[in-house]
Amino acid sequence: MDIQKLTKEQAVIISGFTGILCGEFSDFHADVEKRLGRGVQTFEFGFKEFSAEVKRLYEADFIEMGTVSKEEAKAQAVPRWISTSDRMPKEGEEVLVHSLGRVRQVTRDSKWAGGFKERNCYGWQAAYGQSHWMPKNIELPEEYHFYYKNDAKQKAMIEAQEQD
Repeated sequence: MDIQKLTKEQAVIISGFTGILCGEFSDFHADVEKRLGRGVQTFEFGFKEFSAEVKRLYEADFIEMGTVSKEEAKAQAVPRWISTSDRMPKEGEEVLVHSLGRVRQVTRDSKWAGGFKERNCYGWQAAYGQSHWMPKNIELPEEYHFYYKNDAKQKAMIEAQEQD
């Protein structure tokens, strides 16, 4: 886990909004005085009303700390459907496709009719009618990988199909 140390400013903002000291008290105390425009006695921090006022002082900065830029938000956004007429996925890439009102997981393989293949109970079959695709950004738990846990006969059948 890569944990980065808070800056002095971040520690002050978190302390002010949450009421949990995350740095040097002297740094926090000085910043509260600056924001209020007056001296603050240490005992004032013990009053609920004062603590609520301090929280309001830091709220906007705290929210801004957790807000990502437009570029960062775009990078984290849900993938968009890509038209198959605009571009196709890389050969061998597993993707999700939209076809006839359904979403299916397929593998890009230009040797198959339709340009994609998908697993069925017998091995592989051609996948037809895809209008759009998107990268597969989810991974199913291991217990759902039953198609890939074939017995020797099934594997031999799949390999024979792939040879053709």
